[in-house]
Amino acid sequence: MASRFPTLPVLVLVLGAATVHAQASPEGAPCAAGAAAIGDLLRSDYGGRGLLEGTAGAERAAALDRVLRAAAPLHGADCDRQLHAATALFPDGHIRVAAPTPSDRVRGGVRRFSPWSGETGVRFVGDSAAVVRIRAFALEAKPVIDGLLAAHADRLAVTPYWVVDVTTNGGGADRSFEGLRPYLATGPVRLPGAEIPATSGNTAFIVETAAEGWVGDETRAWLLGLAGRIDAAETPFVSLFDESSPMSTLPFPRAVAVLADAATASAAEEFVLVARESAKVVVVGASTRGALDYSNVRDVALPSGTRTLSLPMTRRMWLPETLVDAAGLAPDVWVPEGVPDWTAFALGVLAGRAAP
Repeated sequence: MASRFPTLPVLVLVLGAATVHAQASPEGAPCAAGAAAIGDLLRSDYGGRGLLEGTAGAERAAALDRVLRAAAPLHGADCDRQLHAATALFPDGHIRVAAPTPSDRVRGGVRRFSPWSGETGVRFVGDSAAVVRIRAFALEAKPVIDGLLAAHADRLAVTPYWVVDVTTNGGGADRSFEGLRPYLATGPVRLPGAEIPATSGNTAFIVETAAEGWVGDETRAWLLGLAGRIDAAETPFVSLFDESSPMSTLPFPRAVAVLADAATASAAEEFVLVARESAKVVVVGASTRGALDYSNVRDVALPSGTRTLSLPMTRRMWLPETLVDAAGLAPDVWVPEGVPDWTAFALGVLAGRAAP
């Protein structure tokens, strides 16, 4: 069922901290309604709902029911810990329960995407190399990334060697790296796509997202088209894409090292996958986090109003044969332990490959 798609550009990919601790909720916030809602959502709108189905999923489904039943009479921090135990049953780097923070953007019970804070920039090393550092692919970062590429376009267009550093980049939206793709590409990208459960809850989220002010006309049309395909679906899952598009390429850079590490996750891992499809890209560093098999998160406010469930809506169509979440993405060249300057090491890798 795998299809050829050049990218997964529009739905939001969100990743929380690598370790999620129980966050205390008010003692008066009951757990029963939230536990019931979590059980329903995991069996309907969750892209990984197949993990609860069939013979293989029966044990996990029974464990989930036990944990949620035990959560029902609890309150406050005890409830939080039990709900975290429920989400820990899933091999998924995104799914979690958390207390909303004041910085969360909530409308209609859905948090749009995580606040972005980070350091993104471009610097040049002599006349032959550029270092592009991107801390996050959150949608708020997209205009920053595009602006940097535009501001340095003349020099980037003649710089033969690049290091694109996405270490500690926890993801965001892969639409944010669209401006980088022509620089890296040497041909079409062939990656298995993703699919989404055809449910009214997912459709409602997509339609609501399309109405957001930050959504451009092209993205809005795509979202509404996807919602229409979900509404008309006669199958349990719908592919996110129904066609592929050509990929433009640029003569420079001639070679690119993409730096990744254990904190590179979600949409940043998608970037690594897209980049390594190019003949001129080598991935340098360490294995990535492993949070990509189930993604495109909608954060749903639970009935208490004091907790949200981060619910990945899609599953990658490489499953179950391939599991990125199990071990992450290994680099082409590992940075040896004790090397203090990964950027310099990556530049050395490029220099070695350029040598006759």
